[in-house]
Amino acid sequence: MARTRLIVVLLAVCATAALYSPGCDELVTETIEVTIAGHPTADFKLAMGSTDSGCAPLSVQFDDESNGPIKKWTWYFGDGDSAVNDTNPIHVYDSAGVYNCTLKVEDPTTEGVDIEIKQRFIVVGTIVADIQVSDTLACLGQPISFRGVNLGGVTGLVWDFGDSTTQNTSEIDSAVTHEYDSAGIYTVELRALGGCGSRTYTKTDLIRVVECPDAVITAEPLAGCAPLKVVLADTASTAPAGEFISTQQWIFGNGQVSANAIDSVTYATADSFEVKLYVTASNGGRDSAVDTIVVHDVTGAAFATLTPIRGCKIPSRQFQVKFQNQSTGALDSFLWRFGDGDTAWNDPTPVHAYDAGYYACTLDVWGVCGADMAVMDSIIAASTLPPLQLGVGEVAGQVITLINLDTDTGVAQADYAFVDLSGAAGGKRWRWSFGDGSQDTDSLSYYAYDTAGIYQISLTIFNECDSLELIDTFVVDTPPVR
Repeated sequence: MARTRLIVVLLAVCATAALYSPGCDELVTETIEVTIAGHPTADFKLAMGSTDSGCAPLSVQFDDESNGPIKKWTWYFGDGDSAVNDTNPIHVYDSAGVYNCTLKVEDPTTEGVDIEIKQRFIVVGTIVADIQVSDTLACLGQPISFRGVNLGGVTGLVWDFGDSTTQNTSEIDSAVTHEYDSAGIYTVELRALGGCGSRTYTKTDLIRVVECPDAVITAEPLAGCAPLKVVLADTASTAPAGEFISTQQWIFGNGQVSANAIDSVTYATADSFEVKLYVTASNGGRDSAVDTIVVHDVTGAAFATLTPIRGCKIPSRQFQVKFQNQSTGALDSFLWRFGDGDTAWNDPTPVHAYDAGYYACTLDVWGVCGADMAVMDSIIAASTLPPLQLGVGEVAGQVITLINLDTDTGVAQADYAFVDLSGAAGGKRWRWSFGDGSQDTDSLSYYAYDTAGIYQISLTIFNECDSLELIDTFVVDTPPVR
């Protein structure tokens, strides 16, 4: 009769993971296949005294725990080796790694077969390391970075830089630096220490140290206004004695590069640009220099207001306008002229209080790239209108003689001046209506009636805050006969 047994997964974590590599985790998966009654069932474990992890070479003894009729045992140790018909084999793992172990049991009589696979059953550690350097060619006194990489089972490192200088470190993930005082070719050794002992790695003739050139940038000019053309030259760099400068490489900081000893570049926009020069000497030594080119924007005057520029001038409250300097370029100084005779120097956000009236504010700026001026001519502070009073004057040449509109009359075809006598007010505007269909919008309006009659004259004055209207009668007689 057939029976089925459940698959079981066992997971454990190695407590000594830091001592072994790679991994050293005892992840064991036990898989039991479908078993038929009367057939063999494969199973195994480690013999007493054996361990499932350790340093190479690691000797392990296995114990067979299979049951049922069995005529043949075949062991697969996961490293390519196997053993047949040994119920308690001993196997030596020579190399670091994580190994799956398998036992196959067979009964030729019943043709019964069962296989037991234990995943990641044996973990073998060793010392693993390698050497990484920041550069294999260096100048005298130039720091070189050394780092241990691909580390396994390592708890400490001992560096020998080949110039009778050594350095120990337990911070195995950090780089160490070293400077060589003499030109030459140096062999570097790294001794890695760990739970599995020590191991030395050697890089023969790894570092070449030479006397290096001295890179010097000559640039003219170093600052100016956009667009700025700069001539850059490698004329002051020096090579070691007996050597010469073999190559130059410019990086202009604006995306352009050049391999010419002398070249020029035009910077179209305002900014600070870092220029780098790399020089190589005939002995392979390299050096670099850095300089900064400052490009100023063309001086341009501009400003804005952060508050309304049109409004009512209430007697108990100031009408204030806040300005903001938005000029471009490197400014040395700037001057605000508020349009009412007041000024302010070098204040980026001045606040100015206006009396009633129309004003034009001006900003003058001076900078390394010239001077400029900006104007805003629509600032209006409007007050409440004064009482409306209308006057009519007789015009004789350039002389206007006021007459009383209530009692006096005029005559047709004579010039009269119609005058607003109510006084000044900020932002005030006018609209005259002369009663015969004619209109005007000047504060002082000249008008002549063609025919006699009685005319209703109206004057309306208005501004941002108020409006007033006055209506009166003007009698126009027929001109006397001459």
